[in-house]
Amino acid sequence: MSIRNVTLVILAAALVLTGCTTQGLDYSAQTARPLQEQVLAVTESSLAGDPTASLTRLDELAASIKDARARGTMSAERYASIAASIALVRTDLEAAIVLQKQQTADNQKDGGDKKDSGDKKGKKD
Repeated sequence: MSIRNVTLVILAAALVLTGCTTQGLDYSAQTARPLQEQVLAVTESSLAGDPTASLTRLDELAASIKDARARGTMSAERYASIAASIALVRTDLEAAIVLQKQQTADNQKDGGDKKDSGDKKGKKD
């Protein structure tokens, strides 16, 4: 799966996370607004091709929903729904990080091979 495909999956999951709205009456706009901003931060980091930053932002979102649930400002059902979405996004981000590391390692290896082969062409025995 390419980074672009992972980004699309993350964006789709972000749409699920837009469960961070005031629809229903599970929690107030005062609780929803910062959660929506955090979802946007996850999405923006992902679009920028930075799954590590996205994962950090996702951790912040997870902490925020735990806090909202502990304060009683979010229903158990809404918490469970958002937490499940976060888990799915986390899996995709972790896969994107692994993929990105593999691509970086491959690019470094390819670059080293090209340099070595270029050096051999220029040398006479």
